[in-house]
Amino acid sequence: MSEPRPEGAETRSNRIFEWIIVASILLGGGLMLAHQALLWCRASAAQSWSIVNGIVEQSDGSCSYSRKTDVTCYIRGRYLYEVAGTRYVGNRFTFDDRDVGGPDALDSLVRRFWPGNRVAVHFDPQDPSFAVLDITSQFRPGRALLGAAAVAVGLFAAALGLKQQRRRKSRQ
Repeated sequence: MSEPRPEGAETRSNRIFEWIIVASILLGGGLMLAHQALLWCRASAAQSWSIVNGIVEQSDGSCSYSRKTDVTCYIRGRYLYEVAGTRYVGNRFTFDDRDVGGPDALDSLVRRFWPGNRVAVHFDPQDPSFAVLDITSQFRPGRALLGAAAVAVGLFAAALGLKQQRRRKSRQ
């Protein structure tokens, strides 16, 4: 037999659990939204970057299937390029190599960036070690919208929770 809990302990633990859920929704939505914004900003900035020739030394990719319809494909490898007499090794093929889209997008990238292929390397003139091969924006409006919706739901739940908390304090 368990000891009886003090009155209000269960509701307090429920409130803590509710706040953890609200914080998780806000954090998850915020990170998703921030990631999409970062992808958009990087692709926009890269449009004005300098370009040099490079050569792909190694590349491969794979897809993982977590559910029947959820597919995540990635690409990895390295390429060589030279800027102002300094040799660099790049490993960023896209701005989000861990999620390049579906199998068709991965096939296209792997064919374009096959080992031995000469490629155009886009590099940041302020930091030539920061380079990318594909400057196509990987911004996904659906994911940005989902992140924004999660943030909105989290803010609404937080406002509701704070309102209830004020009511409880005013009754005491």
